[in-house]
Amino acid sequence: MLAIRNLEVTFGGVRAIRGISLDVAKGQLVSIIGANGAGKSTLMNTVAGLVQPGGGDIMINQDPIGGLPARKVVKKGISLVPEGRRLFVNMSVADNLILGAYTRHGKQKTEAIAETLEMVYELFPRLSERAYQIAGTLSGGEQQMLSIGRALMAKPDLLMLDEPSMGLAPLVIKEIFKTIITLNRAGRTILLVEQNARAALAISDYAYVLETGRIVREGSGEKLLCDPGVVEDFLGGH
Repeated sequence: MLAIRNLEVTFGGVRAIRGISLDVAKGQLVSIIGANGAGKSTLMNTVAGLVQPGGGDIMINQDPIGGLPARKVVKKGISLVPEGRRLFVNMSVADNLILGAYTRHGKQKTEAIAETLEMVYELFPRLSERAYQIAGTLSGGEQQMLSIGRALMAKPDLLMLDEPSMGLAPLVIKEIFKTIITLNRAGRTILLVEQNARAALAISDYAYVLETGRIVREGSGEKLLCDPGVVEDFLGGH
């Protein structure tokens, strides 16, 4: 579904992404792990059209999208749940969700958007309970649920999640990961960037290890969980 070939991204003369190539097949859950500053968020933002690539190719369903603006990338079937959630904090939960479907207005019937909204509320019942609450007053976990729900409103072929567990309590993290598993088992293709390497690898079909803008290891989540280098660098040496 997603194919990246020899991707290059440069900021102020510094190569943040250095010749990365990776694949995400339909229905897979693929993770990217690495230390802070490795280039994980830059990679996600480049795929999403928020950062312009300096070279290489990005394709979704064999359709080139490298360099397209974010609004067109969404229309091509990719939604990003950004690091830090980036909600419209002065708007209600319901309005945040409806805005997630903005690319479908005028092309899809109102009923179709309503069906997606109902799906999001079934996935996150607390959002339904707080539909008219201002987003900025939600807890951190509820805001993360809202950010994921907003991305799902576009009905993406590929859902990208950037650090969904950041800043959350352990019980909330467990709930967020349970939701990610549920979405994947329902057929959703997912690309996950996550600082919690052990949790990410445990649920991944495949994973890549990023270091200073390069992929230095790759393999199944199960394989990387047993890789001595990954264990030493990211899993606390256990």
